[in-house]
Amino acid sequence: MSTRSAVRGYPDRRMRQGNRRWVFVIAGIVGLLLVTYFLRGHGAASKRGSPGTTAGATSGSFVTGPRVTPVPGASLRITGLVRDARGPVAGVSVSASRVEPEETLSERSCPPTYASPKARARLTDCWTEAHEELLDQVSAREGEARILAAATTEEDGTFVLDGLPEGTVTLWALGPEGAAKVHDVAAGRQDVVLALEDGHVFEGIVVQGVRNREPLAGARVTVFSHEHTRFFDATSDARGRFRIGPLPSTRYALLATADERSPRMLRDANPLESQVLLLERPSRYAGRVVSAQGAPAPGVHVRMLSPWNDMARYRTTTDAQGRFDFRVAGTHENKLFAQTAAQDAFATVDTGPREDLVLTLEPGVLLQGTVRDDAGRPIEGARISAVRMMDEEGLSETQRTVTDASGHYQLGPLLAVRTYVIARADRHLMESTTIDLVDGDTEPLDFTLSRAVSVEGLLVDEEGQPLAHKELRLHQGPMTDSPAGARVAVARTDDAGRFTLDAEAAGPGWLDVYDSDFLPGQLAVTIPSQEVRMVMHRGASVPVTVRNAAGAPLADVEVTLWKRDARNWSERARRTDEQGRATLQGLKPGPYVVEAVNPTRDVDQRASRPLDIVEGVNPEVALRMEEGRTLRGIVVDTRGQPLAGAAVRAHVPDGDTPHYRARTDDDYDVDGLETNTPKGVLTDDEGRFTLRHLSGPRHELWVDLEDHRVEPSRCQGVTSPWKHTLRVGSDVDEVRLVLRRMPHVRGRVVAEGGVALPSFEVNGMHSRLPDGRFELTAEEPGAWRLRVEAQDFAPLERTLTLDDTDVDLGVLTLTRGRTVRVLLRDAETGAPFNGRVRVDSGAQFTLPVTYRIRAEGAPEGPPYPDRHRAVPEQDGTLRLEHLPATAFTVELDVPLFLPLSRSVGAQEETITASLGRGARVSGHVRDAQGRPAHATIVFTRPDGTRDERHPPPGDFSFDSVAPGLYTASAYPVEDSDPTFFPNRSVTIPPTGEVTLTFDAAGSSVTLALRTEGDIDTVLLLPGQVPLPTSAKAAERLEILQHPFKQWEGLSLLYRRVPAGHYTLLGLNRAKDRIHREELDVPAEGTPSHDVRPVWSPLVP
Repeated sequence: MSTRSAVRGYPDRRMRQGNRRWVFVIAGIVGLLLVTYFLRGHGAASKRGSPGTTAGATSGSFVTGPRVTPVPGASLRITGLVRDARGPVAGVSVSASRVEPEETLSERSCPPTYASPKARARLTDCWTEAHEELLDQVSAREGEARILAAATTEEDGTFVLDGLPEGTVTLWALGPEGAAKVHDVAAGRQDVVLALEDGHVFEGIVVQGVRNREPLAGARVTVFSHEHTRFFDATSDARGRFRIGPLPSTRYALLATADERSPRMLRDANPLESQVLLLERPSRYAGRVVSAQGAPAPGVHVRMLSPWNDMARYRTTTDAQGRFDFRVAGTHENKLFAQTAAQDAFATVDTGPREDLVLTLEPGVLLQGTVRDDAGRPIEGARISAVRMMDEEGLSETQRTVTDASGHYQLGPLLAVRTYVIARADRHLMESTTIDLVDGDTEPLDFTLSRAVSVEGLLVDEEGQPLAHKELRLHQGPMTDSPAGARVAVARTDDAGRFTLDAEAAGPGWLDVYDSDFLPGQLAVTIPSQEVRMVMHRGASVPVTVRNAAGAPLADVEVTLWKRDARNWSERARRTDEQGRATLQGLKPGPYVVEAVNPTRDVDQRASRPLDIVEGVNPEVALRMEEGRTLRGIVVDTRGQPLAGAAVRAHVPDGDTPHYRARTDDDYDVDGLETNTPKGVLTDDEGRFTLRHLSGPRHELWVDLEDHRVEPSRCQGVTSPWKHTLRVGSDVDEVRLVLRRMPHVRGRVVAEGGVALPSFEVNGMHSRLPDGRFELTAEEPGAWRLRVEAQDFAPLERTLTLDDTDVDLGVLTLTRGRTVRVLLRDAETGAPFNGRVRVDSGAQFTLPVTYRIRAEGAPEGPPYPDRHRAVPEQDGTLRLEHLPATAFTVELDVPLFLPLSRSVGAQEETITASLGRGARVSGHVRDAQGRPAHATIVFTRPDGTRDERHPPPGDFSFDSVAPGLYTASAYPVEDSDPTFFPNRSVTIPPTGEVTLTFDAAGSSVTLALRTEGDIDTVLLLPGQVPLPTSAKAAERLEILQHPFKQWEGLSLLYRRVPAGHYTLLGLNRAKDRIHREELDVPAEGTPSHDVRPVWSPLVP
């Protein structure tokens, strides 16, 4: 046990430790009885359904029941029943536990040095600061809530817990298919009902080695709860796999340990995805801290930040010889930081593992200066803060001070690094700067703070009670029906509800407050103002409870209040507490839908109810999840062999979602952002899986296994309306999913003579492995291209025909290649082009040529060759170096000319590139009054590729637009400019003249389209447009649609619509049906139109 844990807890802690021997004897006997009882109960429970895994059990290991520590002389009893949605459940382990102040981990206080807004911060709040203590305690299984009694439910689901002391306890029920937890159950209570929920299951794999991720058997994995700490253990099997659960739904952390490996601890264990836990061998970071004179420095605080180890921080203090020693996982570069106890000398270094490190302390830097107002008067009480900027190290710290009566301040000693310094004062504008602190003398840093014009006041509720710690925002400009204006200040009210917002300029302004407990508040003000009184209205509220089908409360479930007569408009959202309760506040009366969603690995469970909210407190809404139906299945490969570890999950097709949750055209996805979407249920060793709680007429199945793709045509029990889409109906109980393994292509890249390359790319993927090895996955069998590129070497391309088997290409040797001279000639004049151009001002610029090298006959598409740049010589010769010895195609992109593609033979050393300018496109861009307008002109091809031009305002003339059919668009340069230029469809010929004009739309109207049915995407297109033959063709028409549209409720408003004849297209959410009609838009008035879809089928 660590020294810190030995001094924590009650005064009688030592006595308890002294009496542990007899406690262990009793616990061993009780544990043996529980094992026997548990095994007998588990056999009964298995009769109820498919076998599951009890909390703590995993393949290759068996974990006994909870460690019971009975209280001598306690005699109270709790009796009860465990049930799920189908009735009583046998074989469930039930235990009663109790936390103890400053002894149970969840009840221990943070170190006194930890600053927290909470009245009492606990260890789980100061995770980073308490990392080592938590690691020590959990590793030693210290700090668990005391388990007072345990039992296993009988065949009728009943249980009896004996030997309980007076007071309340927390009951835990852990079964193979569910779990439950109930707080504050009084000892002596009879007939307690524990309703099981699905709970959390934590599973994954423990691996060793960064590259090959070899499974690690025998690793110990402990999951422990943040609140009311309980430990749940497993041991990884021969494949490194572990499984813990089901456990009651709450927040858990995870610790993984193994012999001769550094531990890995996660603050938040994620039950929605399979965890991959990498345990590495520890490396040593050791050495000495010495003074500037080289003498050992004892008693110095040394910290190490390890970004590669979940940003863990490690601390120690140097011994009498100034020595320190850290043992940390991996061989990564970490940051060491040393600081004297007086905080007047520092040292820092970034280093990999070493045992001879020397950190030399350097004296800190004193930063001082004076703060004055814009009239030169000193400001007393100005607040100065300095934040050292140490890149991303996470060791940044802030020092603060205030100025004296003369406006003078002094900060330090500070570490001599780049530092961000801020000066603030009431009713003055903030100033800040970044400086490089240097050893020795540092120039004074003075600040001049301009006097602000301030809005001061009080924020209260309807009863006049001050509202503390609420955020207000001040905007410059008048408050309109649709508030706009620059936000100039943000502040929070103090304990008395008072606020001060500082602005630069006087004039009209307005305040807004958005707080989940109140209706949105806005108030027009004059800048400056004093004694402003802003009243917030609580509006209506509605309490909501969420339970599962068995009646168990569901914690941490999101409850959303949707507007019933709108699309994808949520008014409020809250998460439920441990009792399944959430209260939605600050609501306007009206029609809504309240919905709860419980993401599980199987499916997103949803429960909803329409709701008409009235003023005041509304009656409680009870939402109950359906038990739903069960879908079973098996995942196999193309040979029929079962596939273990595949993730399978169901979701409701987009076309089946209710309209209030339907996506609008304003919604978008951002590629590359990680989400917390559950990753699915994992198949077992026999490839089997079970999805529970499915409701609704149909679902789509998502299946994922590394290096595999689904083969819809070979699957059974599903349909495939779209590529790689698997759809299953409510009448199907079992499916067979077939996955095809994607072949791997591997090899080794070297330079001539077998020399290793420092870096290279294979199909766009960088590789820096010292031996030049690479391995890629080909998504589809058939023709597949490999492209290898490295700086100063000729690219290498190969076309392979792949089946299901892997391919080893052996050693691929890159050569320096050859050089080809390209003579750039203007096709019209024959003159050389050397890239030197002169603009109207007389200045001369050199424009580089961009080129790509593609193997002869290689089709367009990935892998795409790298783009290179070169500057022509004075005589128009472009030297292309490091080219393949075989024939190839060069693609030239020469400024002011059309793109050119030219084949180059294997023996050619010089070629001539005849550069054409293409057709000349001339025209103008004018506003509604006929004045020159400044706009960006964009040419968009049917395939979506774009060519942007940036002409001056008014008339334009340019060439080098590639021949083809385009949609030409003009967009105002200024985003705030509301001018609308209708799109033009234009065909650019290879040569000749093209006239293209953009005149801003003059008179226009707002067109309201009232929709009904399954309308999702709406396109308003000028003129007569034929019915698209496919969803892809309809998507290509989006560039032609009228751009200014916005959903308001279930109506779609098109603004600034010029008069004329239009085609209206509407697609459903599934994108498999389309509606078409034509309508005329008048030049004035407020036209509206009801869209009643008449559907036609649409292919993908």
